[in-house]
Amino acid sequence: MIEIDFSQEQSNALHYLSDQTTQRVLYGGQAGGGKSFLISMWQISQRINYPETRGYIGRELLKNLKNSIAITLFDCLKQLNIPYNYNDQKSHIDFPNGSRIVFLDLFEYPSDPDWESLGSTEYTDGAIEEGGNVSKRAADLLLTRTRYKHHVYGLKPKQLITCNPADSWIKHEIIVPYYEQRLDQRTKYIPATLKSNPNKEFAKLYMQTLESMSDPYDRARLLNGDWFAMPKTGGEFYRSFKTELNTTTAVYDPSQPIHITFDFNVVPYITANVFQVSGKNAIQIDEFCLSDPQNNTPALCKAIFYKYGNHNSGCFIYGDPAGRQRDTRSTKGHNDFDIIFQELKPLKPINRVESSAPSVVMRGNFINNIFSGMMENVSIKIGKNCEKTINDYNFVKMDADGTKLKQRIRDKNGVSFEKYGHTSDANDYFICSIYKNEFESFMRGNDPISYNIGRRTLNRKY
Repeated sequence: MIEIDFSQEQSNALHYLSDQTTQRVLYGGQAGGGKSFLISMWQISQRINYPETRGYIGRELLKNLKNSIAITLFDCLKQLNIPYNYNDQKSHIDFPNGSRIVFLDLFEYPSDPDWESLGSTEYTDGAIEEGGNVSKRAADLLLTRTRYKHHVYGLKPKQLITCNPADSWIKHEIIVPYYEQRLDQRTKYIPATLKSNPNKEFAKLYMQTLESMSDPYDRARLLNGDWFAMPKTGGEFYRSFKTELNTTTAVYDPSQPIHITFDFNVVPYITANVFQVSGKNAIQIDEFCLSDPQNNTPALCKAIFYKYGNHNSGCFIYGDPAGRQRDTRSTKGHNDFDIIFQELKPLKPINRVESSAPSVVMRGNFINNIFSGMMENVSIKIGKNCEKTINDYNFVKMDADGTKLKQRIRDKNGVSFEKYGHTSDANDYFICSIYKNEFESFMRGNDPISYNIGRRTLNRKY
């Protein structure tokens, strides 16, 4: 008997791969989630437990498969001390009990539109690595051929697909239906993160690699497991924001005041961001984005107080002026800010909520100027730990009227919501307030800006 450590996510996937109803399991999300290990251990277990059965592992290109998951598979076989015979020319592994694992090339060759290359071979079960690069038709054809020896062992067709987020058929056929709660019950999705990898030392080192990525799209996909991130193609609202220039390693300074700014949308989360300011330099040190069932103002304040309850150097409150309105989200007779000042009372918060929200177009132009370095002695940095905020700045698009384009998707409960824009909205209120003089001067069009050109300084007005 060999004991093997699996994460909860891997255990969930293995459960669905052994039930009587699920046919296809998608396991994916953040990079480093233990995808190759899951495929390897599942296939080894199937072949050892069911003699004379046949499984497959496929990938878009066979050579890539042999350089990736095959290495993990052989490592697992060695650690488990399981005998096998590998035929590299025919790309399969044979076991003493008559079982076999076949490596498949799933590239969609134009000369083979009907996938004759797959032949008429039947399989007991199988897995596809990097499934987003494999056509849906190939995956579906393999699933129809998954019936070998099922009558002998009472098995059902099973296909495990692993991948990282990308704009592929998997996103449109599995992920979107999953969030809209209309996914076929025969298909299951298991979100995976680095925490899903039982090798904690690997996860720690790999996290450092992911955090070093500068491309915002890859950071969103691979670091955050964000299926709805899209490459920056132009038309971004915060066009001057650059991850490599406008983010920093944020360090909380207990001797300096904290500035907390709120946005009260509740789906997909309610938001509060925390800043600290030195002179004209503001750094976002934290973000609180609480989803259901904690997406309410009291719970948000409790989360903030749990972390910053011992802060005694001053606290300032900013946010959406609409939070002053009394609505059904708040205790009867009170508004969001009433609750905030009551819950955070030990911090002795000072109210800096403006009477009205600043113009979306003007505040966007103002903040873009700050991000680009055009505002003399004024800077905004976003802590690298504030990933949802960074995603907002990278992916919020501009609408035709110059405002933010709030693109909507549906969650797993069928509720329509705006994917991006909440954390940046919260920051807009803070930035336009803390730099109120500069913002008002910017709107009047007479704020002098210094452009550094070599050793000279060129001053001009708008």
